[in-house]
Amino acid sequence: MPPKARSPKIVADLPLHLCDDHVLTEPQVCVLVGFSPDTLHRLHRNGEGPVRTQLSERRHGYRLGEIRRWLDARSAA
Repeated sequence: MPPKARSPKIVADLPLHLCDDHVLTEPQVCVLVGFSPDTLHRLHRNGEGPVRTQLSERRHGYRLGEIRRWLDARSAA
């Protein structure tokens, strides 16, 4: 059986060649912005988190471009 894929633990584990349309998982977003999953959930519930993309009925992700725009908006505020 092949080894199970692991979630990135540091930003260096994320590929550098990603375009804005690349969809990141929640663990990847948490690593990228330095938030815990609980903080990301709380921001989303309060309407303050990055825009999520619905991938299927039970799965969502985050487009890298949306994460970048969200970070830019937070740093400008």
